[in-house]
Amino acid sequence: MLRETAAWYPGSFTKNFSWGPLSAGLRRLYEAIHVAFEGKLSSVEREVCRQRLRRAGFVWHIPLNFFFLNVIRDGVSYIEPDELIFQALSFPHSTDFDKLALVAFNNSYVGNWKGAEHWQWCPAPWANHYVLDRLSGESQWGASSISADDIERYIAGDQRYRGLDARKVATNLSYMYRAGRIEDFATPSTERWWVNALFLTLDRSMAERGEFADEVPVARLAQYLTQSRFLQLSGSRSHNKELAVQPLASLYAACGYIRRLSGEAAKERQKLMLPDVGWFANSDDPFYAIYPRDPNVIKTLPRACAMLAKDLAGFDELDPEELIKWNVVEYVRRKTRAALGLLKNKGIRPTMSAEELMKITRGE
Repeated sequence: MLRETAAWYPGSFTKNFSWGPLSAGLRRLYEAIHVAFEGKLSSVEREVCRQRLRRAGFVWHIPLNFFFLNVIRDGVSYIEPDELIFQALSFPHSTDFDKLALVAFNNSYVGNWKGAEHWQWCPAPWANHYVLDRLSGESQWGASSISADDIERYIAGDQRYRGLDARKVATNLSYMYRAGRIEDFATPSTERWWVNALFLTLDRSMAERGEFADEVPVARLAQYLTQSRFLQLSGSRSHNKELAVQPLASLYAACGYIRRLSGEAAKERQKLMLPDVGWFANSDDPFYAIYPRDPNVIKTLPRACAMLAKDLAGFDELDPEELIKWNVVEYVRRKTRAALGLLKNKGIRPTMSAEELMKITRGE
């Protein structure tokens, strides 16, 4: 569980393009999060964190400036725990984490820290524009178009990137995309990594606007996703994904925005929003929130958000061990039986037969 405050270390930025730990793949980013953060979330000093990463063989400033969310509070630089760190600390490494990290990279908003130049909030604009212009735009997420040669042609032909070593950037970016399985972004399904990526994008969008402590309307959250080009950056667009935006934005707001990652903040929110609910989570294990209208939309959340997700956003709760044997068809049947039972108990009866309904729907 992520605590409410965390004294992280600010990074240093190098203008020389060097991938450091990414040379061994995105798994190293996952490992760096554990080395730097796990078990030290409330009292880590900057130099201690730096030394731990160095002893583990990490080039510590690279993940910070390309993937993590940085903020300045009271003149001190911090790394803000967000969806990327939550997923790394809550689950074993998987391709889902790699794809989430690619969304963070392509989104390319990392905030601000002391000593940063004004342009460093967006450290990888070439990746952001390549995805929007080439992958999402021209090729419609055709995996065959992703190559070092294609990336190099794009960067070399764009006036904005004249100062870059186009070949070096292209080979590094191509390697990272292959390691992260960016070809899977072409799916039209609302897979769990995509749902997590939506929450990550909202975390970054709130930070970009300085709204960490604000109660932002759901409609505005949906606007933030549009303005960040989330649907384009996170893969092929589909009707299912577009329909999932509104309920997921409602879930994000119900659980307390980025403050959902603080157990104490979630508990206080439950007291405020659900004063008649006296039950509070007594476990730190995350749970799965399932959207009843589309049970393929599943979001992992801190356990402290369980009642908020259920009572405020209308999501069902499922434990990780239950998900192993969970059957979506049986879930739909069970929900349908429950709905029919509720109608029966209320004395609501149909006004036409099934045969009459079939005639109407078939145009007979």
